[in-house]
Amino acid sequence: MNIKDVQNELNQLRNQFSNEVNALKEQLAQLQQSMDRLSQTQSFHQPASVQEQMSQQIISRTTQPDHEAHQYTGR
Repeated sequence: MNIKDVQNELNQLRNQFSNEVNALKEQLAQLQQSMDRLSQTQSFHQPASVQEQMSQQIISRTTQPDHEAHQYTGR
């Protein structure tokens, strides 16, 4: 193998490496866009079912008890 052959092989490897890096950069950009979309949709999440709405109401009741129900009439 002479110097020209080695240089040609190095150039081919460099081009292949560059193409693979560019493909990975494109995939990363697509993943970042998908993550951005997911985080936007989750921040606007609304309860989808009656069961989910009821469970959220129960949770909010247990974390914020109704103080009026615990007051006594003095008898």
